[in-house]
Amino acid sequence: MDERAPSPPCPRWAPAPPPRPFTPSLRPRPPRAPPLTSSLMRTLSAATGQRSLGDPAVTYPLWPPLTSGCPRTSTEETAYPVEVAYAYESIDPTLLASLFTSSLFTPTGPGPSPGPRRPQNRPH
Repeated sequence: MDERAPSPPCPRWAPAPPPRPFTPSLRPRPPRAPPLTSSLMRTLSAATGQRSLGDPAVTYPLWPPLTSGCPRTSTEETAYPVEVAYAYESIDPTLLASLFTSSLFTPTGPGPSPGPRRPQNRPH
């Protein structure tokens, strides 16, 4: 007979430790960002308002968005949508040039990307 001490149980079969009780974090939450107000939106965007496609002279403020078309130029037969109007002259031309010459807009190959590859179902 072999006089060696018995080996410890395999860790794979060891009992799981008991679950730890949940303790909420006592760290303070980071402050929330302030809501976008119309004055803040004007400083972050070149958008000036909403313009009717039925009559471009008819404009509305950016908020609230008109999702059902222009209420002034639409008729029962035709609902003219509105588009966002921009003040392109207020944008620095060097900023636009740097955006369109960056790698985000530079084509990387001869044509459009074929998209993600799908796995093919093959018999096993």
